[in-house]
Amino acid sequence: MTQTPNQHRTAHLISDTPPQLTPQTTYAVTPGLGQSPNMEGAHRQYPHLVPPSEGVSPLRLAGLDPLHTAAEQRGQGAPRMLTTHQVKSVPTFSGKERHGPRLEDWIRDMRFLLGCKGTAPGILQFHEAVRHTGGKARDVLLNLESRTPEGLDAEKAFVELLEEYGEDKSALSPVAKVYARVQRGNETPMEFAIGLESTLREVEETRRRRGQKSEEESRDKMLATQFMVGLKNLHYKQRLAPMQPRFMAFRDVRRELHIIDEEERQAADLRRQQTSFSMSEVAQSLPQVKAQGKDVKGPAQPVKEVVPVPLEPNDPNTPIIQQLMTQQLEEMKGMHRGQMEALDRVLQEQRQHGQRLARLEGAVFQHQPTRQPQSGKPPYTGCFNC
Repeated sequence: MTQTPNQHRTAHLISDTPPQLTPQTTYAVTPGLGQSPNMEGAHRQYPHLVPPSEGVSPLRLAGLDPLHTAAEQRGQGAPRMLTTHQVKSVPTFSGKERHGPRLEDWIRDMRFLLGCKGTAPGILQFHEAVRHTGGKARDVLLNLESRTPEGLDAEKAFVELLEEYGEDKSALSPVAKVYARVQRGNETPMEFAIGLESTLREVEETRRRRGQKSEEESRDKMLATQFMVGLKNLHYKQRLAPMQPRFMAFRDVRRELHIIDEEERQAADLRRQQTSFSMSEVAQSLPQVKAQGKDVKGPAQPVKEVVPVPLEPNDPNTPIIQQLMTQQLEEMKGMHRGQMEALDRVLQEQRQHGQRLARLEGAVFQHQPTRQPQSGKPPYTGCFNC
């Protein structure tokens, strides 16, 4: 069978194609009835996004496809992170922590933002950091640019801001912050444990940034020791001390804190369920006082005995519950006794004030002079309308 000249040229081209250029096929797809005409141009510009077909590009067979070469060059570089959502913008850091984010949190957000935007020259990353600063913090970075205009990047900007606004700028030894951390008045033991570990993390980051060596003491031992020293809740300290927390992992110490906290909640719920008092009976035991609060109809009535809820004899918690109930009954009796004593004092003071007021009124009316009619002018007895 004879071949035409065009067929002979195509067969010769295919036979001379080297093995490494074998065909990643591209196509030109004709738009269908329901397809926009712009799709044809998109397929020509981005052939790697089109599914493979039977057609072969002559440029690709000849090794002259520029799009494929660019795609191979892009594949040899650093991979770029693909994001399927819009990255949240980073707030502006102005150097004032009260009116903005903490510097450490801002640096973490900026690193994530730069990573999502892909690889970029260092000077562009530096200017991206400048764009997210304001006030004196922006002046700090611009001063750095004027001093060293070459070789700037985002990390140098972060180091400059940390030297100026970092929390450790005045501490000679960063580890001193860990040993100075104690439980604050409004902190629970769990919150104190989290805050202590956060302080140690910041100290470790500071030491790495300064190039200092880490402490020889293990991390868990340092955290557990300082936690027991700085813990001010004596009940939790007494529960943890027999476990020897200094030889435990700090994660296990926090787990024990969760267990103690849960046991405390269960005990509180049990006390509320077992020691239910009738508030109506307590209210009836109070004396009847008049609306003015000046007199009492009778002597103070004694507190009625409150009968607790019966308990099962085989319940192991019965002795503890009975002890708690007895203690609360005594406390209620003491409170009632104190209220009655205070009420008696108030009524006695009111009686004393009343007696003093009566004496003052008697003295005033006794020495008040009587008015005599004026001499020479008899009192007028006529009608005022005349």
